[in-house]
Amino acid sequence: MASSITVPCTVYAALAATHEELAAFANLASSSASSTADQNEKATLLELYDAAAATVDALSTVEILSAIPSRERTSFGADILCQSPSGCTLSIAFAAAAVNRHWRSVALTTPSIWSKAEINFLFLDGATDYIDCILARCKACPLDLDLVNAPTAESHPTLPSATLVPLLASCRRLEVQIRYTTQQNFNFDRSILSIFQAEFPVLESIVLQSSAGLTLRIPTGALLFTSAPKLRHLALDTLPLAAIDLSTLHGVSSFATNVVLTAEHCRDISANLPLTALSIGAVLDTSPSTLVAFPHLESLCCTRATGISCIGSRANVPRLHTLDILCHRDILPPLEALFSPGWKTLRELTIRSEKHRVMRTTPPATLVPLLASCASLRFLRMANFTDGDMIQFCAAWQEGDNIGFLPNLETLEYTQCSFGVSATNALVRFLGLRSVHPAGRIPRLVVLQKSALRSGTELFPQWMTPRLRQLVGEVVVDIATAIRTFVL
Repeated sequence: MASSITVPCTVYAALAATHEELAAFANLASSSASSTADQNEKATLLELYDAAAATVDALSTVEILSAIPSRERTSFGADILCQSPSGCTLSIAFAAAAVNRHWRSVALTTPSIWSKAEINFLFLDGATDYIDCILARCKACPLDLDLVNAPTAESHPTLPSATLVPLLASCRRLEVQIRYTTQQNFNFDRSILSIFQAEFPVLESIVLQSSAGLTLRIPTGALLFTSAPKLRHLALDTLPLAAIDLSTLHGVSSFATNVVLTAEHCRDISANLPLTALSIGAVLDTSPSTLVAFPHLESLCCTRATGISCIGSRANVPRLHTLDILCHRDILPPLEALFSPGWKTLRELTIRSEKHRVMRTTPPATLVPLLASCASLRFLRMANFTDGDMIQFCAAWQEGDNIGFLPNLETLEYTQCSFGVSATNALVRFLGLRSVHPAGRIPRLVVLQKSALRSGTELFPQWMTPRLRQLVGEVVVDIATAIRTFVL
């Protein structure tokens, strides 16, 4: 018989907040059933989907609560309270297991729904029980794990290595947001980084996110991720390259770093890693004699001009089809070398405007002439454009023969851009001119504004959507979660 405990009303309020997550859970069960080859697991997932979909369709959030019989509430209360300590909203898996006995039975026999977890090191009460529960219920399924506010100093709360190592060893995907501390207080031995010397038998992807201004100092001789045979994606942020041994990472095909590199670093990366995707910032000592070839590279993101400079010409990246560039100062000359006429492999281009314009930057509009080289481009994204950027870019693109650039473009996307009255009208005028040009109208326009926007960013005026639908084939606008910010 289940132990009887008193479940606070706040727990039921948290369950009420999971209505949307139950719908997401139904979709997850359906997609998982489609992808699994195990017929028993498929049948279980489809049963779980039917139960979830029926509940979501039939019950409001309040009815979900009332569907938990009072005689069962105490028996499921312990399971509700065992949810992730990192937030007040129930995860999909714990919500499903807490609805009723049938849901609980099906949820506990479906390991895949327990494979996503989050640990916030600021909220560690009950974390050990939560980890034990997740590991027991996910069984052999690899974990997708997010670590938030991971410790970097002796004063930061943490978990024993005996708890962390088994958890991390079960991870397939790991994302680590590292807590800020001063350089004086940074302590490698007490930080989460020291755990990365352990074995990671199933790890395929790791993303580190350092706090601004924090340089991760690694003691001489310490090497991380030396026992991760399945690692494919490695994003180091500000972790020094001296912290890894490239010769042990031959399986890594996607690599990202924000530290300043030398041309020698780039050659070492190219020689040891068969990269198809690369994201880099500044590179020192670039010259025609230090150019680096990445023969397998398909996707490149450069946040500084020197990142482009170390590659030089397209001959060094013959398979490149996706390029993401930041309009940093002095980026135009190296781009002109890369965008020589007849670039037939480039399919996707992202042009980002500087978020913080403390230093001189290259106006995005100055890159418009380069588009003449990209007749095969299918997808163009503008990101973080100000009203002025939008107006100038549209004006430059519609000038003279420029209006016919990118004749095979399928999608034009604006992400986190500002849509003041003048900027929006500039876009409408450009699309109007393009729609009657022989190059043809653009098939798809996407506008995305999500979460906190840069200060001064104007929200997209949705009343303009019908007009835009007259000028392009399809209009997609997603601004539901956008939050305007202001500098006082």
